[in-house]
Amino acid sequence: MTDKKIKRIAIKVEASGNGIINFDSNDQKYIWNKVPKNQKVNPKYNNVSFSKKDWYGKGDDFDYKIKISGECIKNAMFKDDVHSFSPSLQYNSNLFMTYLTSESIVSRGYLFANDKESIKRKGTLCLTSFTQTNNAVSTIEIGSRGGEKIKKISADDSSDTSLFFRETIGDVKYSSDHVSIDLCELQFICGDTITDRLAVSVEDQKKYIEYMRNRYGNDIPDFELYKHATSSDQIPEIGIMLPNDVTLRLAKHLLRKILGFEYYKTRAFIKTDSVKIKLISDPLDHIGSEDEDWITLTPEIINNLDFEVYQQYIRCEDQLTESQIRESISKRGDDLKNEKIANKTAQREKLKSAKLDKDNEKENA
Repeated sequence: MTDKKIKRIAIKVEASGNGIINFDSNDQKYIWNKVPKNQKVNPKYNNVSFSKKDWYGKGDDFDYKIKISGECIKNAMFKDDVHSFSPSLQYNSNLFMTYLTSESIVSRGYLFANDKESIKRKGTLCLTSFTQTNNAVSTIEIGSRGGEKIKKISADDSSDTSLFFRETIGDVKYSSDHVSIDLCELQFICGDTITDRLAVSVEDQKKYIEYMRNRYGNDIPDFELYKHATSSDQIPEIGIMLPNDVTLRLAKHLLRKILGFEYYKTRAFIKTDSVKIKLISDPLDHIGSEDEDWITLTPEIINNLDFEVYQQYIRCEDQLTESQIRESISKRGDDLKNEKIANKTAQREKLKSAKLDKDNEKENA
């Protein structure tokens, strides 16, 4: 589709729905009451559920637009891929490797923390809030919960009410113009602690490669030393540089997720209406031409999408020398960490000893 090497896919999304998808704290009532059009619908109770909003203007022009947070959309988008999550995944290596190498997890990112070691991968999909674009107006409606009302037994008790208040709205149009896929981060999987972004535990890396090759093909390389192409420090780090076709496959997976997105709740729903993409090779080229070169996405266009990803990470030619440099940096970092731990331990022992001496003085007095 293009001869340029692509760093990022910019995305514009139009969506529609009905009802409130994403709720906020009921503390929002204090700002809700300042909106002029809400003066006649002034909730003074605490049992009120408000939608998330963006607020605009001031004085008589103070107003809002309903929004759905990027995290809410992302969780709904991937709910069928990870329908349940448990840290116990880590204790079955086969299940864990299957999970870590899946298309959704490699592209979405993850974090597993424990006492010994934390592994994490930054998400490559930047998903900003979906903001209301039409003039639909929300209001507060009253509802009631099922079940018997709990009555007061004594004067000090508070009675339980089955009534509650909830913000509602009819048909809503949304847009999000700043969604993007970071292809440079998508193409690299870090296997090193030196940059504090270890994505695969050192002891699991051999098995991880095996599962990656079973899923994506034998072109997946081993963990080797790479350098960030534009970084000023040029610290070598261990990782995997995914082949271009694998990076493209993962990007297409994300595009299909966005294009086919729909989410249904008990009283609300949202679905994607249209998606436009733009391939960004240099952010400077994008300046002044923000409205040009957008492609309306269809399943067929996703299938035929073909381009070369810009290589943000370069394999170190002299693996032995770079390994020695990395080891010296890593060793110095470990020494500083151990020194800090030793100082804290010595300080605790000093305070403990001082307290013990003070207690002994009291006993001898």
